[in-house]
Amino acid sequence: MRRKDIKARYDAMMETAPYQGYDGRGKGIDVYVCNKCGHKFYTVYRDRGVTPFTMACEGCGKGTALHKYTVPTREFDGRTHVVHVWVRPTFKEMMTLPKSYREHILNGGLVLWDAILEASTIKGRVKTVTKNVRMVLVGIYCNFKYRISKQNNNIKDEE
Repeated sequence: MRRKDIKARYDAMMETAPYQGYDGRGKGIDVYVCNKCGHKFYTVYRDRGVTPFTMACEGCGKGTALHKYTVPTREFDGRTHVVHVWVRPTFKEMMTLPKSYREHILNGGLVLWDAILEASTIKGRVKTVTKNVRMVLVGIYCNFKYRISKQNNNIKDEE
């Protein structure tokens, strides 16, 4: 498929994808667990879209990590775990990813932010910094969501 055709499909997808598909934003932290070593992999949604039910284990590299459950945001300690973020890449970012990702993305699929960073040309410097920044941002996000939910509960109680 030519770049021009891919761009046309991407633009068509972007007209509807942000409004369709599963909306996991604010629903909690998804936990994937490896069927071989038990390694846990934590994810959160930045965008609305489709995510894989399984992926290769980052812990042992031999097993399959399956989506097992979702932890409510307020119960998750973002200070002790790295949380990976599902995002919808821009067209430019998508074109830097391996071709195997394209069909998934063009059908409204999300990819891990890590994959975009690994595909970038300055990945070495960016990856170390962003991993630390991501942990801080997710901690702030968790605290923010908890405060908002408390405010909403207090408002509902007063009504």
